[in-house]
Amino acid sequence: MLLRGHPKMRSAIDWLRSRLAGLMDPPDSATERIYISRRDTRHRVLLNETELEEALATRGFRPVVLTGMSVPD
Repeated sequence: MLLRGHPKMRSAIDWLRSRLAGLMDPPDSATERIYISRRDTRHRVLLNETELEEALATRGFRPVVLTGMSVPD
């Protein structure tokens, strides 16, 4: 099901944020910068992801692949 532009998308995002907020640290307490990689997907592949990660690394970002991670992680 395609949800982009769905009339209830905003309320769904707000609901999800309210449920996850207690599991996350506040943004101003962040100690590291991450780039969420999708290198393990077959859909919406970023063709120059290696080059992007290299450029982001020079700015202090670390790539993270979310597959297999829990929400708190």
